[in-house]
Amino acid sequence: MIGAGRDALLAVLTSAGIRASENVPERISPPLAVLQPAGDWITTGQVFGEYRLGFEVTVIVKTAANAVVSSAMDDAVDAVLTAVSGAQGFYVGSVSAPSLLSVQNAEFLSATLTVYQNTRL
Repeated sequence: MIGAGRDALLAVLTSAGIRASENVPERISPPLAVLQPAGDWITTGQVFGEYRLGFEVTVIVKTAANAVVSSAMDDAVDAVLTAVSGAQGFYVGSVSAPSLLSVQNAEFLSATLTVYQNTRL
């Protein structure tokens, strides 16, 4: 259930042309979307026997001049929203405001979308 949900979300993103990884890579090369379990990773669904899987999709873009990076972030978030909204069984619960992400002494701009999937065992 969990692996299948993660694989399905990864397929949704990559089939939309989004570079995505199911874990944080050793070296980050933006633009990139990274999947991780959400804070409310697995909860009960609205229907008996159903579960809701939660994933955080962190969208990472290169830092640049403000106008350029803002546009890149808008485009990256739009791409994930469009891909997920067109996928059956997935929906976006929230999108965080962009913030700086420090990884291995490098800074990137990132925003996190919380994506849910209703599923059964």
